[in-house]
Amino acid sequence: SYFTLKLFNLIEEKLNELGMGKLLSKLIMPSLSTFSKMEHAGMQVCEEKLDSVGRSLRIVNIEEEDNLYTFKQITTLDNLSSNSNLIEILYTREDGFGLYPRNEGKRISQSLLQEKSTEDLRNSQRFIKGLLDLRKSQKLTKTYIDGTKKAIAYNGTPRVFVDYRFDGTATGRLSCAAYTAKQAMGVSFHTL
Repeated sequence: SYFTLKLFNLIEEKLNELGMGKLLSKLIMPSLSTFSKMEHAGMQVCEEKLDSVGRSLRIVNIEEEDNLYTFKQITTLDNLSSNSNLIEILYTREDGFGLYPRNEGKRISQSLLQEKSTEDLRNSQRFIKGLLDLRKSQKLTKTYIDGTKKAIAYNGTPRVFVDYRFDGTATGRLSCAAYTAKQAMGVSFHTL
């Protein structure tokens, strides 16, 4: 405890130098007991709502993926989750989007852009936007819906337990990590 107190005095001095002493004393320190109670009690999860949101997200995922297969550059044999398939579709395949950067580094070259019609470029842009939307939606499903269900199953109660991190981000946000488990749960509520 001696070293903890010594370290605190150094940190407190530095915080005061930076003009952040009031932030520590007026906001962070008084909130610690609240966060401690929240960590211990966990967050109640409405499993019916979780299932409902999960179903909605899965429908969105299917619709977004089906929409991507309507592009003439995509075949039913393409796997849109495969990076090597996407490289072929976007850059190298003859009947793909043909966005390969030609002799001008890694950026798409001006000569390539001049070869493409405005409609071709807009079509490529629509595909890329749709692909990014699909990946965001899939990540929401996998990380938050499936991960929360795993956490509930592990905990044996419809609650998610977190470990708040006051020092976990370089941006100054409050972050938290998933509850420590014997097996990976795949859920972490990162930013508050």
